[in-house]
Amino acid sequence: MNPDSVIGKTISDIQGTTHSQRIGEQCQAVLDSGKPLYNIHHEDEGEEEKIIRSGYIPLQEIPVSSLPPQTPGVLVVEQDISEVYHERERRLSTQKQLVETLVHLVDKRDPFAANHSLLVSQIANQIAVDMELDSVTVETTRTAASLMNIGKIVVPTELLTKTEQLTDDEKTVIRSSLDAAADLLGKVAFDGPVSETLKEWQERWNGSGPMGLKGENILITARIIAVANAFIGMISPRSWRNAMSIEAANKFLLDNAGSYFDQRVVVALIHYVDNQSGREWIKNIIKNYRNVA
Repeated sequence: MNPDSVIGKTISDIQGTTHSQRIGEQCQAVLDSGKPLYNIHHEDEGEEEKIIRSGYIPLQEIPVSSLPPQTPGVLVVEQDISEVYHERERRLSTQKQLVETLVHLVDKRDPFAANHSLLVSQIANQIAVDMELDSVTVETTRTAASLMNIGKIVVPTELLTKTEQLTDDEKTVIRSSLDAAADLLGKVAFDGPVSETLKEWQERWNGSGPMGLKGENILITARIIAVANAFIGMISPRSWRNAMSIEAANKFLLDNAGSYFDQRVVVALIHYVDNQSGREWIKNIIKNYRNVA
């Protein structure tokens, strides 16, 4: 529209009643707070869904000569990002299918640790959500945890299926396979630092890990996976040992918070286990293990 033809008209004259109500409410919120506001909303137009990104920027004075001086207002900018949004959704869906396929492949080769990475992924995701991390960080945590054992595809099957205690050399082979996971996925374009997380999750809070990273220098996604992996490993039975009790696992994590583990992550996990639905979730894990046995 010609700018001159807009002056003097209401929002509903330009955008219609439905859109004008939404825009009016957002503009009033910006005028009241004096702060910019950005959001994304969906609009259904028949069979087509539009994704609109909106920005509302407060103005101390609207630069229109016919208005009284010092008339405040809001600059509204809307952009149709439907194509970009839907393309991203398709890419994420493809990545998710790839992750599930790779995890299934590893589980078939390592029956004694089947579902381990899935369980770590589930509880790591819960920790990230409870810590109120942003959506990309939560998704990175979940994805990296799912793929943490992907390096085992290069480990000999006879080693993965061994029922006796592993020798030191065999443990070294397993640890090396965990490092290989980051290299295998290094060129996959995830939204967050999945590959970097896989490189760092074996680091320790006090800097005694393999790379020597310490404290906040370790990605939060890696710190979460370190706690989740330790917890799932302790409460899960293995061919050479029984499962540890929840109380014993919690004590181990608390005793090593501030040395091996980030204390905030440990507290978030224990809060989930003791104050939310964590214990019921764990009971189902143990029940499933017994049914398999």
